[in-house]
Amino acid sequence: MTTNFGNYSFTDPELLLGWSAPNTPGVYCICIRNTRWQPTPFQPIYFDHTESFSQLILTEAHPAFAKWVKESGSPFRLFVAVYAMPYSTEYQRRVVERFLIHQYNPPCNRIDIVSDHPTPNYAAGKQVA
Repeated sequence: MTTNFGNYSFTDPELLLGWSAPNTPGVYCICIRNTRWQPTPFQPIYFDHTESFSQLILTEAHPAFAKWVKESGSPFRLFVAVYAMPYSTEYQRRVVERFLIHQYNPPCNRIDIVSDHPTPNYAAGKQVA
């Protein structure tokens, strides 16, 4: 069986803990079970690409792992689905990844921007301090 994200056929989501990664390049999705999510009960919270799924470290060592756990409530509620792209280039994988991020706006791909610089307020014609 497969799960579609953005017309791409991903594997059905499997629990992240204990997942056996295939040795192929592609795009992966970290998702959580959400029965209100349609058409599948898995809501994507993070997309990324890799040269080889088997070389991925999807544990506390991953830079986004804390965000995933915060979003899911527990590492035991995280699922992973993959879209294998054999013989693909990094550019091709990145195009798919960016398309899916744009389409789904997953919370763990969002960049939190904090700045010490004043925010321009163009409507008022001045900057807000």
